[in-house]
Amino acid sequence: MAMSASGFNEVPYFFEVDGTARFAVLHRPQTNVRGRFLFCHPLFEEKLWAHRVYVSFARRLAQIGYSVLRMDLRGTGDSDGEFGEASLDDYLMDLEAGWRELCDQSSGDGIQGTFGLRLGGTMAIALAHRIEEVNTSLTWEPVLDTSRYLHGLLRSNLSGQMAAHGKVITPREALIAKMRQGEPIDIEGYNLTAKLFDSLDNFLVVGTRGYSHVPSHALVVQICKSLSQPVREEYKAWAQKSPEWLTLTVVEEPFWREIKTFYGSAPNLENASIEWMEELT
Repeated sequence: MAMSASGFNEVPYFFEVDGTARFAVLHRPQTNVRGRFLFCHPLFEEKLWAHRVYVSFARRLAQIGYSVLRMDLRGTGDSDGEFGEASLDDYLMDLEAGWRELCDQSSGDGIQGTFGLRLGGTMAIALAHRIEEVNTSLTWEPVLDTSRYLHGLLRSNLSGQMAAHGKVITPREALIAKMRQGEPIDIEGYNLTAKLFDSLDNFLVVGTRGYSHVPSHALVVQICKSLSQPVREEYKAWAQKSPEWLTLTVVEEPFWREIKTFYGSAPNLENASIEWMEELT
């Protein structure tokens, strides 16, 4: 256990899901427990680049009274499994187990929330519709158009081919065909398999896939270079599903990518998110 003078402690440990280990860090507030959050991380290199910001935000939430569980999904980080063997539904099953673990290890009413960035935001929204106890979802730059997200992943492979060979050796259609035949596509050193590709390609976030539970409060934060940038259409469409689902624009750099600026935290995002949370309590 790591203890801090800032009013919280952090407990790294493993817990079991279907007979395999998942690594997690539980951030516990010392006093004044106000609720809990399960953090859902993005995939591929975005998980790596966003890690410091996730830790910073978890500690910030613990300081103001929230229990937070950060966990590595199967095949990522220090958890069991190989990346690419899981589908999006498998990841959601992990997160459901993570929510049960968080509830077992913490107390407190108030906000019962899921949080995520990018594809982690996709999972946070979906999870909030799966778990009846969850009343809040908070997401930063979530992927709501998963097909477009997949095309972006394929573009990164094509860019890698250009860098290595000076030209595209295997075009997009051929990459997909090879993947359908069982050969993974390399995405910055990660294997993208047909199992994960198809689960993302067929995933409808905005429609929530007919889930019966609807979280009371939800916020989608669009990250941009200027506050004058309009809210994207997919975020507007999502917000129209409920009067308590809101969108917000915040200025930060795209820290989930490799950028020149060192990003140890995202203060604008943290402050805007906490301000919204304070209005709920």
